[in-house]
This record gives sequence, structure tokens and C-alpha cells, in this order.
Amino acid sequence: MTVMEETAHKTCETERWSRFGRGFVLGALAGTLMWVLNLNVVISYFQHLVPVMGMIGGLIGLTRWRKILWIVNAILIGMLLVISYTPMARWMVQRLDRQDEIENSDAVVVLASGYFENGVIAARSQDRVLHGLELLHAGYAPRLVLTRPTVIVGDWPAMVEDEMHQLGEDYPVDVVGPVRDTHDEAVVVAKLAHERGWKRMILVTHAWHMKRAAALFEKQDVKVICAPCMDSSFNERDVQTPGDRINAFGVWLHEEIGFAAYRFRGWV
Repeated sequence: MTVMEETAHKTCETERWSRFGRGFVLGALAGTLMWVLNLNVVISYFQHLVPVMGMIGGLIGLTRWRKILWIVNAILIGMLLVISYTPMARWMVQRLDRQDEIENSDAVVVLASGYFENGVIAARSQDRVLHGLELLHAGYAPRLVLTRPTVIVGDWPAMVEDEMHQLGEDYPVDVVGPVRDTHDEAVVVAKLAHERGWKRMILVTHAWHMKRAAALFEKQDVKVICAPCMDSSFNERDVQTPGDRINAFGVWLHEEIGFAAYRFRGWV
């Protein structure tokens, strides 16, 4: 190999790595924007979205299709601006809400949530639990129904009962499960209700989750009164800030995908 050929080869290699590097940065940027927009729910909460998108971008950067990386990022930035600074997200998330007038019922059903490894109940879990206990305290039902998730290590119902006792309350608790998703919750709670001859139950979950949850329970021929709790992570009834709008878009996307999947399976 001559000196000129060697120089040309090194130049080619340098250019190839440069294209890969630019592609990697653009791909990682696209992954970050997707994560911010909660688009990772489309692929089941993919945890390594940013580095994987970076590698995909790097490989695309080596091809003649590398301009598509700029187009994708432009689209994502446009989405971020529209969602963050227009009322669109508020309209989307409010379409998911369903709230009924509270009536005396046979039980209050709190749909499962979770807690951290240190035993602290997560914020959204507290939203549901505290609202359920509030309804019991108000005398709308005599007992609490909890669902036990399969993915949680530990005794979730015991933690809820312990918190109930710490608040000075003491109600009978029925625990059903294990459950993997909201459909499983509807099936096992419906079985309990039919066995006990219950006429209606108060259903507690977040407002943005209520439309899908209620549809699942009604598919199981269970009469539910929808009593949604507020979300402590953002103000879903008055979505005004960019952060709240992004959160609202994220839960809307999650619920719409979930509802479509459940409809496809014939569950709603």
C-alpha cells in the first residue's frame, strides 16, 4: 500500500467513525426525547431506550439514510413543544376520567399498586389506599377488597392493613389474587362478588385509569361505582404546566394502548 493509499484509508476510517459518532449522538437524543415524552410505553417500558437508540443511530449514520435522524429529532422536538405548551394533553387525559355519584355499597375495591424496597408505599399507591380508607371512614361500605400483584415481593395487603390500623381504622379486608394486570383484577374480584352475592362495589383507582378499569369490571357483569382518586404526581384536573402536560400525555398514551390491547383480546 502506497503512502497516498494509506492516507486515503485512514481518512476513510476517520470519516466512518465520525459518521457513526454523529449518528450515535442523534440517535441518543431521539431516545432521550422519546423517554421524556413517555413513548417508551409503546415498547413495554423499555429500560435501555437511550443507549439502544444511540447504537441504532450510529449504524444509520453510516448509511445514506442518515438524514432521517435529523427528521426524527425534528418531529420529536415538535411533539415536545406541542404537548408542553398547548392544552392538548389536558383534553386527552380528561377524556379518560369517569366519576359516579357515591352510594352505599357492599365493599370498596382498591386496585393493586406497589411500594419501594425499603417498605415505603409509593406515592400513587398511597393515592389509592388513602382514598379507599376515606370512603370506608365515611360509611359508604363496610369492608375493603385488595388485589395482590404477582410481581411484588412481600406482603402488599399486610402493609395496607398496617397503615389502616395506624390511622385508627379497622375494617374487614378481603384479599384476592395474584394478579398480573387490571383484567386479572376484574376477574378475581368479580368471582368474589358473585360468590358473596354483592350487588355493587365502589371502585378506586386513578382518574386516568378509571375508564379502562370500569369497562373491565362491567364486562365481568359487576356493578361498580367509580370513585377515582387524584394523582399526587401531577394535577390532572387542571393541567397547566409543561411538566404536568407531559405526565398527562404519558398516562393518556399508556391507557389508550392498554384499552386497544384489551379490546383486541375481547376483554372490554
